[in-house]
Amino acid sequence: MLKLPAAAASVLCLAGDAGGAAALSPLLAALRQRDQPVRLLAYGPAFTLWQNQGWQPEPAPHDPTAIDQACRAAGLLLSATSCNELNLERRYWQAARAAARPTLAVLDFWSNYGQRFEIDKKPFWPEQIAVMDEVAASGMRAAGCPAAQLSIVGHPGFDALQAEQLDPGQRARLRQTLEIAPTARLLVFVSQPLSELHALLGPSPVLPDEHAILQQVIAALDGPAVAPPPTLLIRPHPRETAGKYDRWCRPGSPSRSAIAVDTGHSSRQLVQAADLVLGIHSMLLLEACCLGCPVLSLQPGQAPADDPLPSNRSGASAVIYEMAKLIPVIRRYLQDDAALAALRQGARRACPPAGATQRLLDLLDLLDSMMER
Repeated sequence: MLKLPAAAASVLCLAGDAGGAAALSPLLAALRQRDQPVRLLAYGPAFTLWQNQGWQPEPAPHDPTAIDQACRAAGLLLSATSCNELNLERRYWQAARAAARPTLAVLDFWSNYGQRFEIDKKPFWPEQIAVMDEVAASGMRAAGCPAAQLSIVGHPGFDALQAEQLDPGQRARLRQTLEIAPTARLLVFVSQPLSELHALLGPSPVLPDEHAILQQVIAALDGPAVAPPPTLLIRPHPRETAGKYDRWCRPGSPSRSAIAVDTGHSSRQLVQAADLVLGIHSMLLLEACCLGCPVLSLQPGQAPADDPLPSNRSGASAVIYEMAKLIPVIRRYLQDDAALAALRQGARRACPPAGATQRLLDLLDLLDSMMER
């Protein structure tokens, strides 16, 4: 069992977005293992994610008085970051500072650096911000964050990822459950709510959204050169509403692909069942690479320098930045077994270094030790 530091503070933990909650989950397990008191608050998709993992989160209070009381009752605040309609984390940061409680905020993805820490159009930097790597640290410094408040720890969500690796027998059984013949092609499209994020984050260059990209994917599968037609399963993002993709669903036939939405299987298992994983720049694409899956990132209109997906920078996943190339490149991977095998072979080079959970725990203890008792 992990040893609890002497007089360790109670921790108030908060998340709203699913990605942030997933990044904090390994740290929650470490805190529980050493019996450190934790009050777990959640809202939005984070609440459902933690419930599904077996945690018992409380609905995060929205009322300023209740937020103030929660922060004053804790020794320190551990939070995710968010870009959603509520962004409650930021209100808790303010309350924690007013109560002289330090905050450790944990970044979980390589995008929207400034927006995650903006309150009333002004930057607000918690006492310590844990980031994944130097790319994220550079992005945070460019957004104005003081370097002294940044710590590179890695991404704790990847520490236990290999435990979810399917062996060949498990993969074959999952494909059988999905009704995919051994010689048939299965594609999984990992969606993201880009259209909602464009509306939420305000004026910016508007790139093709998830609907336009999915339409191109389907057009690629329906081409006469693709035979037999593969099956396409759409995996919605946790923030997307039920039924969003129903209009695209259809049974298969000898001349066109079957298309369905899948929310009933583990996302990490589903991508391992696929012959090719398609998406935009979701964290699930990076996880799929680390699990050895061939991944094709579709980001038409995106400038390569602004691509947030680390696996594209390392070459572990393939990426398309031009809309005109989406259909021919997707078809090439469907028809060229050697190209698909090469993509699968290089996928694991995207894996972040292990040990992020312990580094994050050490940072939390350091912040705790600096408090006045």
